[in-house]
Amino acid sequence: MPAVDEVRDTRALIAWVAQTVQSGGVVLVLHEEARTPISTAMESMRLPAPGSAPLVLAVVVGPEGGISPEETAALEAAGAMTVRLGPHVMRTASAGPVALAVLAHASGLWE
Repeated sequence: MPAVDEVRDTRALIAWVAQTVQSGGVVLVLHEEARTPISTAMESMRLPAPGSAPLVLAVVVGPEGGISPEETAALEAAGAMTVRLGPHVMRTASAGPVALAVLAHASGLWE
């Protein structure tokens, strides 16, 4: 079930991303300049078998104005994947819920 986690500063977020990815989780960073669509990222993920431990899947949504190139590079170096929702840039307030809906649909959560 989707949960909204605490707000973190950049340094704490990068450390959390590295820990999450090292333990088998997936972290997606929404970015307007990303080349990979979120749907393509979902296709490449291995979802856990029913009854096994759930996959930790996190979506990072930046502030209005976007995530800086330095922050993006640091998140990618920590193991996060930058993805885009589509051809149009969304406001921060919309991007997170839209991403969760796309991921829930793609994972079969609503079937």
